[in-house]
Amino acid sequence: MKMKRRFFPLVFLSLFMTSGVQAAWNLIPENEFTTGGNVLVLKTTIENNQVTFRVEKQDGSAFQTGGIMTIRAGDYYGCVANLKYGNPQNPAEGSISYDGNEYAWSFKSGDKFTSKKFDLLQYRELGANKTWYAAVGKPSTPCDNNAPLYYSGPVYLSETASTAEFQGAGSLIKPDSSCYGCDKDDAEMHPATTPTIASTVVFQTRNSSKCEKYVAISANKAIGDVVISVKKWDASPSDNHSYLAKLPVTVPVIGDFSTIAVSSMNPVLKSTAISAVCTASEKNTGVKNEVQSTPVETTFANGYTWAGNGSVISGNTGGCTTFGCTKDEAIALDKAALTAFQWQVSDRCKTLNIRSSDPGDDGKGHFSGRLKYKVWSSPTWTYDSYFSSAQNITNLSKTYYVFAIETMGGAIPSGKSIKASCVTSTPSQSQITAGCGPTAGGSLVTDPQVVCPH
Repeated sequence: MKMKRRFFPLVFLSLFMTSGVQAAWNLIPENEFTTGGNVLVLKTTIENNQVTFRVEKQDGSAFQTGGIMTIRAGDYYGCVANLKYGNPQNPAEGSISYDGNEYAWSFKSGDKFTSKKFDLLQYRELGANKTWYAAVGKPSTPCDNNAPLYYSGPVYLSETASTAEFQGAGSLIKPDSSCYGCDKDDAEMHPATTPTIASTVVFQTRNSSKCEKYVAISANKAIGDVVISVKKWDASPSDNHSYLAKLPVTVPVIGDFSTIAVSSMNPVLKSTAISAVCTASEKNTGVKNEVQSTPVETTFANGYTWAGNGSVISGNTGGCTTFGCTKDEAIALDKAALTAFQWQVSDRCKTLNIRSSDPGDDGKGHFSGRLKYKVWSSPTWTYDSYFSSAQNITNLSKTYYVFAIETMGGAIPSGKSIKASCVTSTPSQSQITAGCGPTAGGSLVTDPQVVCPH
C-alpha cells in the first residue's frame, strides 16, 4: 500500500570543495543540522571530510526494539544510496559499484541513538545534490518505491566548487556555420598553478535554430565531476542555473547570448580540451543534477568572481560584423571581477580595442584593471600587467587568444560593461605591442601602468 507523501521543510547542507582531491567540506552556515520527520530525527554533521548521520527518536526515548537503519534518497523514501567510488583518491578513474549494505547498519533495543559515518571522498553520491532521509528497514530491492513506516525529515546535500583558476575561453557565436568559434569550440583546461585547486573554462553561445536550446559539453580526458553554470550574458553571477555533472553532458542555454562556466571539482592533472558543440536536442549522455539551493557564483582562488565573457571571432565568420564577430561586450561587477574575451586575430581584425562602455569625459572609455592574455591553448599567460586607460592590442600572430580582465569594484560604473572591438586605425590610447615591456613572458608589473609604446 502506498502512503501519502509527507512534506517537511528541507534543510540545505552545502558541501564546498576547496582543495580538490584532498578536499575539505564545510557546513554553511552552522556545524550541525537537525530535521525531524515521522518519529525519527536526523542530525547531520561534517568534520575532516566525513559526514555523520545520527538518528534518534523525536520524543528522546530509547528505541524499544532493534532493527536496520538505512540512508535513503529522492522525493520518495524507497531508494537506498547506491554509489561508491572504487578509487577515492581519483574519482574520475575509480570504478562505480553498488552495495546497498554500505548504507545500512543495525541498531539495538535500548539505544538512545544510532549513527554511521561516511568518508565523502569515497561516498561522493552523498554530496551530489540529492535529498536524503534516515529510515527504519531496508528496501527489498535498491529502489522499490515503497515508503517506510518510520522515517526522518529530509536533508539536502550539495557539492559545489568554491575556488578555481581561470584557464580558457571558447565561442559559439555563428551556429548556422560549421567552424571553430561558430557552432563548436574547444577551451583548454590546464592544471592550476596552485596544484591543489580546480580549473575553470568559459564559453559564450549565440541563439539560433541550431543552438536554440542546448549545448553538448565533453572532455578528451577524464576529469571527474564538474560544476557547470549557465546564465544570460548580462545576468549577475548568482542569477544562473548550476549543475553538478559528469561529462559528456548536455545543458540548456538561456537567452540570445548565453555564458557558460565549466569548473572541475578536482585539480586537473593533465591539460584537457573541453569541447562545446551546438545541438538542437538534449542528447541522452552524461549525468547532471541541478543545484536546487541558491546557485553558487564561480569564484576564483585570487578572490575574483566570474562576471561574464565575450567573443570577437573575426576570421571564421566571413563578412559578419555583428556582436561576437568584430565586436562584443561583457559585464563587469561592483566588486572584484574577472571578465573574459576570446579574440581571433585575422586580416580584418589586427588590432583590438578594449574600453569601458561608459565613454567618460574624453569619450575614450578609460578604466583601470589588470590585463592578461595568451594563445588559446597555452598554459601560461604571454602578457600580464596593470593598466589605467583604454587599451589597443596589436601585432599578434593570426590565431585565437584568451583575455582575462580583472577589475575592482568601481572601475566600471554600475550598469556599464567592458567592450572589445576591432579597429582599422589606432586611436590615441595606450597600445600593447606583442612582447613589449617588462611583462613579456608572464611576469607581473606592480606599478599600475602599462609599460609599452604609446
